[in-house]
Amino acid sequence: MVTLGSQWRLEANDPSKELLSGLTPDFWAARFADDVAFYKSSNPEPNFPKLVDAVKAVWLDTTESGYPYDMVEKICCPTLIMRGDNDFLFSLDEAVALKLKIAGSSLANIPLTAHSSHQESPKLVGEMLKQFLSHTKINKQFKSDS
Repeated sequence: MVTLGSQWRLEANDPSKELLSGLTPDFWAARFADDVAFYKSSNPEPNFPKLVDAVKAVWLDTTESGYPYDMVEKICCPTLIMRGDNDFLFSLDEAVALKLKIAGSSLANIPLTAHSSHQESPKLVGEMLKQFLSHTKINKQFKSDS
């Protein structure tokens, strides 16, 4: 399993909570114009404000169904936790805390990137993925079966 900038809990004092609460369709459209244009062109009945409200509801859901919290301890597959070194939503402290919760997991802190490391530095993220997958037991099993 690979995660990228993925929060696993949302504490009451998490600094990203204020940012997520304040997201508006206008802010999103200004920051991610290409993504919004793709959404509008590929959706037969686009309603971007409704989508933003739905996404915010998911991101701010602190009930049991919203974030896994301590259930991450049950993860038993090889896991790579990735984040951008300058990620404003998923802090290094949270990434390290998650790594400590998932036995045998790996952490990749991608330098010179923020929340969208895969877009900001696709070659480096690709190399990290390649290295991770080449070291997992699952991949080694497939190699020995072929």
